[in-house]
Amino acid sequence: MQIVYIYLNVVSLIIISLLGMLSFKNRDEQCSKYFTYSMIFMIIWTLGTVFELSTHNFYLKVFFRNVVQFGMAFVSISDYWFVVSYTKSENSVHRAILCIFIILNILSMILLFTDPIHNLMRSKIYMLESNGDFDLIVTSTYLGAFFVQIRFILFGFATVLLFIHLAKIFRNMRKQVIMISMGCLLALVLLVAQQYWLQDHGFSVPMSVIMCIPYIFISIGVFKYDFLSVSPLAKDWVINSLEEGIVVLSKEGKILEANTAASIFLDDFGYMLDKNALYNIYNRVEDSVHQLKLETASGIYYYEVKIHHFLMKNGKRGGGVAVIRNITEQMVRQHELQEKAELDGLTQIYNRKTLEREYGALKNGSTSIMIIDIDKFKQINDTFGHPTGDAVILGVVEAMKKCIGNTDLIGRLGGDEFCIILKEGSTERCQDISNQIFEKIKFQRYEVACKLPNIQVSIGAATNLEVETIPFEDAYKKADDMLYTAKQKGGNCCVIQ
Repeated sequence: MQIVYIYLNVVSLIIISLLGMLSFKNRDEQCSKYFTYSMIFMIIWTLGTVFELSTHNFYLKVFFRNVVQFGMAFVSISDYWFVVSYTKSENSVHRAILCIFIILNILSMILLFTDPIHNLMRSKIYMLESNGDFDLIVTSTYLGAFFVQIRFILFGFATVLLFIHLAKIFRNMRKQVIMISMGCLLALVLLVAQQYWLQDHGFSVPMSVIMCIPYIFISIGVFKYDFLSVSPLAKDWVINSLEEGIVVLSKEGKILEANTAASIFLDDFGYMLDKNALYNIYNRVEDSVHQLKLETASGIYYYEVKIHHFLMKNGKRGGGVAVIRNITEQMVRQHELQEKAELDGLTQIYNRKTLEREYGALKNGSTSIMIIDIDKFKQINDTFGHPTGDAVILGVVEAMKKCIGNTDLIGRLGGDEFCIILKEGSTERCQDISNQIFEKIKFQRYEVACKLPNIQVSIGAATNLEVETIPFEDAYKKADDMLYTAKQKGGNCCVIQ
């Protein structure tokens, strides 16, 4: 019977060696080196089994049985770290677990090879002859059984990690992970069955042969589907290199996973958001887009959050994904374009078109319009040039802005003509603001290199206007007529109707 076991192990050795060469050939692929380590320890395990079965010497049998135990111990560690690396679960916890099991296995090997001195690992060990075959019979102590069981624990933990990973990954990657998961699960079941059930019922299959079956499954999953270096890496690269933040939400709206961009967003701005911000957006009836305006010490940032719901067959939500996009540049450009459309290019106050629109949007009430014109402005332009004329315009605008309230509107109608709309403007208030304008302009400083003549303005005003019944053009004409009267009086005065 032993010759059959030897042949089976030789076949296993050939298969494992081929798998090891295939893994080594793909050594540049992520995780392949850990699979290669598993194959190396499997080769040690299988060779130890072959040599143990081939010799009739008791001490050599014991030595090669120890070699087999060495291979088994470190196969479990290599398999575990292969799974951890494959599922991208590397962290301090898993590294700590790896270190603990390496130390435990090294300790077990030291105790195993020195067992004849202290007998801590084996309570009995003897050789039994049956039909010309010599079998090594070993009875483990509780400590020896413990060191065997931790290998199964490590196999089981690695299998659980794979099934957790299977639940998280994309559908088109599941063939590969199912194959690897089935391989690990099959290895665990067969090893436990051999250790605790088959031997008790008179069946004995070399464990190295048993392990060939799951490793074939794993190799198919890794190399046939060729996802080891492509899909996991591609998934991570694609998702994590996106400028948009991707957040996976549970059916309750809780954050399950976030890519790099989303993690940065949550780290930078999470403290500014309501802790239920994504949850509240997620709970809207349909897919939606929500804008966030975030004001910080370094500036204002705009983000767009788009939620897509995953619906199950019964129509209930099964979760969702949030896409978080930085739209700051887009919003800044939009504001710039809006300003260009609404504001005068030189003075950055409203243009005529915007003034007309704002006038039409006013509510009912007493409204007044003031038209202001710079006296003898053409002479200033002709004498000192247009750059100086622009400086005068800017100075006059600055002076007028100091005289009106926050709710009042100011705009440039064209050239050196300006308009002020007082949302609450009585005749008395118009007169008061006019006086302030004359005073401010008298002491206004202008950014010019030459000595300017006294800058003065003329003002015409129409007060107590009903917006609903008097359109902007009619209101403007009334105020402009008053301005004409002020000009006829020699300027530097205000005429109010």
